Amino acid sequence: MNLVFQLVFDAGGVYWFGPDPDQRNQLDEGAGVVWGFVATASDSSSTKTTPNPVIIIGLVLVLLLLIVALSGFVVVKPNLSKAILLFGSYHGTIRKPGLAFTVPLSSKQTVSVKVRNFETGRIKVNDANGNPIEIGAVVVWQVRDTAEALFSVDDYPHF
Repeated sequence: MNLVFQLVFDAGGVYWFGPDPDQRNQLDEGAGVVWGFVATASDSSSTKTTPNPVIIIGLVLVLLLLIVALSGFVVVKPNLSKAILLFGSYHGTIRKPGLAFTVPLSSKQTVSVKVRNFETGRIKVNDANGNPIEIGAVVVWQVRDTAEALFSVDDYPHF
């Protein structure tokens, strides 16, 4: 059996959405299921109220304030920190992982504070006596001051 759904508008203001009435009778008898909903519409002769513009403006302002307030939340992941900049001026750093609230509409720049390694290649040199020596180094470094890493160095990961 193919079900055909339809939306019925009666002149008396009754709306009904569901299967075709012939199929609905068969379905209701067999399964005892209500296949739609009935809602009465208001009389067309009644006066329609227009929304108050003060309420609409108030709701829009509350929505805008909510969006601005939510822009202040920031999530800091482990081994990262966030430098807070408001209109180009530095306002501080968040180092503690988790959810934090900052100045709304500020920009947040992420800086990695992970421990990093830099390995130099081996080179051969001669000591004072003329003996050949191979020299290599491993430099272990970590960002301690995020503001200095962002503003004093052009590209701190490749410095």
